[in-house]
Amino acid sequence: MLMYIALLAMFSTLIFKVYQQATRQTLDLHQKTRIIAQAMYAGERWREDVRQSTRPPQWIESGWRQARVMRLVTPSGNIDYFVQGSKVWRKVNDHPKEMILFNVNASQMLDDTRGTVPVVRWELEIKAQGGRRAQTRPLFTFLAVPSLPSDVAP
Repeated sequence: MLMYIALLAMFSTLIFKVYQQATRQTLDLHQKTRIIAQAMYAGERWREDVRQSTRPPQWIESGWRQARVMRLVTPSGNIDYFVQGSKVWRKVNDHPKEMILFNVNASQMLDDTRGTVPVVRWELEIKAQGGRRAQTRPLFTFLAVPSLPSDVAP
């Protein structure tokens, strides 16, 4: 009888450890997918803003923000994108700035003209979660083309 109790305790301990590990991995996966979904949403929002732009983006060196600002001129006004620390911000006209992404390791928005087409590229790297256990580096590249009027030369 004692042997059965000992085996039951051993199997219970093993099952509990496996359950804890599976729960931890599930939570890690949930957090990673949430971060990826946020990056994809921010990228699609950025692409939509670039598509609405009526001019190629303006690149402004902002001293007080200590960041390079990408300004898009749209029919509804100016939209600014900039990175401060590990956060990506979006500012529309005189409205308060809005954080669209956090936990950013690196972000770079730049012109990527292809022939006569003025393409804008956003390269984004999110900080990897999980330290040394991290198996993937969340890297994203978004491309967009402003809808320029026909009289504006690229």
